[in-house]
Amino acid sequence: ELAAPGGTLAVIEATREIRSLLTSMEFKEGLEGFTDLRRDRDQTFLSRRQWEEAFATAGADLLCAYPDEDDALALAGQTAFILRFPADRAALDPAALIGHARARLPDYMLPTRIEILPALPLTANGKLDRRALTHRLEQRPAPAAAGEPPRDELERRIAALWASALGGERIGRDEDFFVAGGDSLLVAQVVGRMRDTLPEATGWEWDRLLREILRAPTVAAIATRLRRGDTVPAAAAVAPAASPLSLLRPAGAENRTLRVVLHDGSGTLAPYRAVLPHLGADGAALFGLTVTDEESYLALPPERLIETLAGSYAGLLRGQGARRIDLVGYCMGGLLALEVGRALLEAGAEIGPVTVISSDRFRYRVEEELLLERAFGGLLGADLPAAGHTVDDRVLAAALAHLRLRHGDRLPAGCLGGLDGAFAEVAACYARLAGKPQTERLASLARSAGRRDGTIGAEPVLGLYRVFRHSLAAVAACQPAPFAGRLRLLHDDETLHFLPGLASDMRGFWSGLALGELRIEPIGGNHLTCLRPPHAEAVAAALLGLERAA
Repeated sequence: ELAAPGGTLAVIEATREIRSLLTSMEFKEGLEGFTDLRRDRDQTFLSRRQWEEAFATAGADLLCAYPDEDDALALAGQTAFILRFPADRAALDPAALIGHARARLPDYMLPTRIEILPALPLTANGKLDRRALTHRLEQRPAPAAAGEPPRDELERRIAALWASALGGERIGRDEDFFVAGGDSLLVAQVVGRMRDTLPEATGWEWDRLLREILRAPTVAAIATRLRRGDTVPAAAAVAPAASPLSLLRPAGAENRTLRVVLHDGSGTLAPYRAVLPHLGADGAALFGLTVTDEESYLALPPERLIETLAGSYAGLLRGQGARRIDLVGYCMGGLLALEVGRALLEAGAEIGPVTVISSDRFRYRVEEELLLERAFGGLLGADLPAAGHTVDDRVLAAALAHLRLRHGDRLPAGCLGGLDGAFAEVAACYARLAGKPQTERLASLARSAGRRDGTIGAEPVLGLYRVFRHSLAAVAACQPAPFAGRLRLLHDDETLHFLPGLASDMRGFWSGLALGELRIEPIGGNHLTCLRPPHAEAVAAALLGLERAA
């Protein structure tokens, strides 16, 4: 336990009984707490062979032992062992870990302290001892205050609130909240306290104030923003952004469970429209989360989008006073549901199993706009041939497999134009489409979707497409951490994902994330059809049945 990973341990010990030595040696009490191999063997010292067995059991590499057993010096009964110990661990550099995390996480999620343990503490029945971990966190030193003190009354009130949340006496006006010890859970709590206690923040939407702190996490910057918070563009004053959380169906009597469906990559609940009418049978309140501020959504960097939205959404849900929250997410909504569930668990909320439907981390980088438009049209339920995408799925799958041999998992802009020979049909189809303005191509997709189900017009389609494209980049950049809560995967037949031939591995992806229970249940249809008739009612029944079984 004391050796550094990969370190060298030297042990010099008597390995045979030497009576002349024992005449001058006395053993004291105080070596309790371990099983003594000598207890019933009338031994004083472990033999060389017993030491070697003990080293092997402990996972050490025995590099050498001197003297050799047939050496004349072995008669002295002393052996020097040189070990590399422990062999099953690697040396960790906290600075290198921070650098690794910084390349993959938004700044507000970076740990401010890394503590390396030989093993996680376990309870008597072998489960993770969360109480012991919590105790270690509670013993951490309070973050030291740094920098210039607050300059005015508003800054002093903000600083006092932040310092209280961080467990310190004060915080400098230019000190970064997250560098000072803050994390995604604390920032959510701080936003709520600011809105409750600061008159300057009471008129702010929870998620809007959260975004401001994430963008500029210092007392000085937030005080400045709050002072001019009433100076907003006239258009915003006339039509403020609606809350992303909307009530779709109220709860039945005495039912305090919230069922929440999270938007997919289009930012809407359109994929669920055939399922939603069947989700109220158990009396749970039904809520939806959608993108209502398109520009703010597009302004979030793709690599931070899912984590940032999840923090905002979790705060909105906690404000509903539910006894339990059940999260359901299709496609990108599954990744959102995972991160919202993580934030709620960290905040101490009770959640049911997080249910993900045909959801996966899409590993391909698609930069060809015509392919993105086809995928977008599929999610809308568009009649693809009617919108000019006349190549069938089988032929396009073969063409994309050919392009991946050339380009790997990144399909660059213009790649369809380079097809020829057996794929001349594909190149010709997309050359025709490329000759039209994108607005016209998207309008065709919208019209064909409207003819099919009567729910979408051409007006919002460009905005929806921009959101979809941004979402797909966010999904490709997403690197979720393992999840300790319960997970459910409703798994389609995987015959078609976003695009033909670009296969997914939903089972492998979610199995790799699940630290707790993972339940997998097959559903009918493929990624684009599993929530539509005739499969929609069966999916709703599966959701309700699973939730009752929980």
